[in-house]
Amino acid sequence: MASLLETKNQAGFFINMFKPKYDFEWNMLGIYNYNRKGKLSPYFEYLKNNIHKEGDLIEAGVYKGASLLSVALFLKEEKDCLKKVYGYDSFEGFPPIYHENDSIDKFEELYKDKQISSNHYELIKSSIRIRKLFSQNQHFGHHAVSTSGDFSNVSKNQLQKKIDFLGLDNIVLVDGPFEETMTGSFDVAPQKILGGIVDCDLYESYHTTLNFIWPKLIKGGVGLYLDEYYSLKFPGGRLAVNEFLETRNGILKKYPDDHLKFERWMLFKSR
Repeated sequence: MASLLETKNQAGFFINMFKPKYDFEWNMLGIYNYNRKGKLSPYFEYLKNNIHKEGDLIEAGVYKGASLLSVALFLKEEKDCLKKVYGYDSFEGFPPIYHENDSIDKFEELYKDKQISSNHYELIKSSIRIRKLFSQNQHFGHHAVSTSGDFSNVSKNQLQKKIDFLGLDNIVLVDGPFEETMTGSFDVAPQKILGGIVDCDLYESYHTTLNFIWPKLIKGGVGLYLDEYYSLKFPGGRLAVNEFLETRNGILKKYPDDHLKFERWMLFKSR
């Protein structure tokens, strides 16, 4: 059985730490299980192979902490690992105003510009058709396209309870709008970034995140997992990444999921 383990925290004090073992424990806590093959497998593989390099981890778009908690637990498996994972989120859901590039109609533009494949576009159309059919929202847009709605059904307090229960002292929650927290003047930020997960859905959030991370991101590290670069719901992420790379030296890598037929993408800083 999974148990409460006694371990030292980063200050050198002994604390109790719960380590989930069985699937039901990971599921009950809402944590991504990195021991099984899944959508974040490429990211964890790079993390495993580069964990000795300098820099902390970052996550843009925390929601309920499924991947944030997972990364923090993973870091705890590495002996004497003092890395932290910074989680940026407003914990209030989507902003009230969004960019026109977040409109689902932008997928057609991406397809016509040959920025997405015909197969990807067909999956998008099928997904949107089904979501519209069962949507309760009269004005179907970016606030209704996800099964999580506008992501406002989130509690920072609940996430903190999980962090405390797991005994994780290597998580830094950065609460607030990205345009305020991802600035040089904000006093909570990693100095160097080994890698991160960008899962913030929207066009302007992606731009803000990439501009904030890029100068701190080390070359030859873990890279950035781009959750919305291949999406059936949010076109803004792909548009923002493509625009960003017009003036940056970065390498995009695709990792096909042979089981789900779903692409996963990561972005690396060129050497």
